[in-house]
Amino acid sequence: YAQPAKLELSAYAGQTPVEVFSKNKFPDIEQEQSYFLSLSAYDCQWFLLEKKSEHLEANQGLRRIRVDDWDNLWRKSSIEILENSILPSYLAGMRWFGGKGRLMENIKIVNYCTVPLKPYPVSILLLEITYHEGLPELYQLPIAFSPDASIASIKEKYPNAIIAKMEIQDVSGFLHDAIYGSEFQLSILQYMTQNRSVSQSNREAIQFSGKKPLSEYVDKNEKITSRILSTEQSNTSIIYGNSFFFKLFRKLDYAINSDVEISRFLTEESRFDHIPKFMGDVEWKTESHTLVLGMMQEMIENSTDGWTYILDKLDELNEKILASPETINLAQQAYAGDTNHKPGDLNELLKEHFEGSVTEQIRLLGIRTAEMHKALAARIDIQAFSPEKYSLHYQRSLYSGLKTLVRNTFQNQSENLKKLSPEAKKEAEYVLGIREEILTTLKNIYINKIDVVKIRIHGDYHLGQVLFTGKDFVITDFEGEPARSYTERRLKRSPLRDVAGMIRSFHYAAYASLFLDNNIRKEDYKKLIPVIEQWYQHMKDIFLTAYLGAVQDTPFIPKSKQDLDILLRTFLLEKAIYELNYELNNRPDWAVIPLRGISSLIESTRKSAVTENINVLKNQVTRSDLPVV
Repeated sequence: YAQPAKLELSAYAGQTPVEVFSKNKFPDIEQEQSYFLSLSAYDCQWFLLEKKSEHLEANQGLRRIRVDDWDNLWRKSSIEILENSILPSYLAGMRWFGGKGRLMENIKIVNYCTVPLKPYPVSILLLEITYHEGLPELYQLPIAFSPDASIASIKEKYPNAIIAKMEIQDVSGFLHDAIYGSEFQLSILQYMTQNRSVSQSNREAIQFSGKKPLSEYVDKNEKITSRILSTEQSNTSIIYGNSFFFKLFRKLDYAINSDVEISRFLTEESRFDHIPKFMGDVEWKTESHTLVLGMMQEMIENSTDGWTYILDKLDELNEKILASPETINLAQQAYAGDTNHKPGDLNELLKEHFEGSVTEQIRLLGIRTAEMHKALAARIDIQAFSPEKYSLHYQRSLYSGLKTLVRNTFQNQSENLKKLSPEAKKEAEYVLGIREEILTTLKNIYINKIDVVKIRIHGDYHLGQVLFTGKDFVITDFEGEPARSYTERRLKRSPLRDVAGMIRSFHYAAYASLFLDNNIRKEDYKKLIPVIEQWYQHMKDIFLTAYLGAVQDTPFIPKSKQDLDILLRTFLLEKAIYELNYELNNRPDWAVIPLRGISSLIESTRKSAVTENINVLKNQVTRSDLPVV
């Protein structure tokens, strides 16, 4: 069994233990305290002790690699330098690398391919990252060499692209991420217009495939500019002029890429106009499998993401509210006494502040979301997109997964209560106390068979995944939830999961308008929270009304209002619990958002149960256009 130990290491005070294989740094050794460590039975840890000065030098300096020519980079000695000395620290500093929070055991270059460019080629590394726990992951890293004389622009604009110092024969320069070099950026576009296949010595090939608009664009433009989209996190995107963008997928999988599959389907098979149109892809083809390296899509000009747009509107609303004491008092009274909120209920003064262009745009977003789901369900003749019926077995499996999520999240919550503010801690303790009530609510998912079908969905739907052009919305990024495997992302699910994701995004935007605005004082939070909570409820009602109105009589929405209530409440609770787990680990100050979401959902469940009991006693059936969530 695991045992704790306190080690007397004061002789090494000020030094940092660094785990040999993962290069992960442990807490510094302190002069006055014993060093706490925990090991499992028959386990061991191997550390190097790094002095502070050495630690600073390592961060400020770069490793060096020398080869006679580019092909010598694939010799065993050079690969070992890359795998053990260079790549671990480089990957740890990259935003797109998703394994930073895990204990790395090993980095292995399992394959590579080369794109012949002059004067130096580009090689794409396929990296397998293994961890102390969990499954390994695949990443791609395109690398190139640039001499000192030509690296200045990359070093200045993209310092994180520099991997190591490098010498090829007598030429000194740098090894860097090739995607940041204009030569590789423009060659991707050129090769895609030519539908070129770049053969490798091992019978493998890199296949560049592009549609006609790409070649027409290249023919019409003598000089094409390219630049890196700076806001990207999990992938890296190149913009060509203002016409196309190429997304380089950093994390890879041998399974089918959902983003490419759905984008191609909605462009070519189901003809949904409100996405960036699919224009081609780049694939690494081997004898046994195909890896999708990247995808080209049309560029949506003059657009901003929905998250930024809604935050701007909320900032304007908060300014108006703070200048109107009457509205604040009204909102506080309504918020405190709102025990029977029904869709459409809103004080006229508050409605005056909330209504306007934003309301119409949220309504339009609900319609576009419905149209996306109808397009994804339209081709029953294509197996990958053909709807599938719910079954009691499937519904039980949903509950099993939800139960695991609740158990893990509540354990995490109990362990992290001390991280929370006094107010958030009080709310967390309340949520911990209603655990059984939450499980009972979730158990409704398999009380009876729900007559509905599953379809392919977006999978990671929120305000940040839609672009607002000023007149309409364009839906982007069909990769699915980053934490899931490629295979899981392709599973068919209820589209109400997407609906729940967007609704929760409204809740987050409401609170983010306070937390991210330096002009709002913390003492004003209490004044504004009743307003933004009611803004959230109002926008949720607008979105849901528009969505449900546009999907009437579709097989993926239950005809029974009770079943609709159950599904929507289940997925909203699931999303809020998932958010709580994330916030406890990453942003404890934001945990109050999902905590209030969970409390509100359970409260609405109680009210719904009371209403049903009253109606049974009166032998009446009440109706509402919207679920009570």
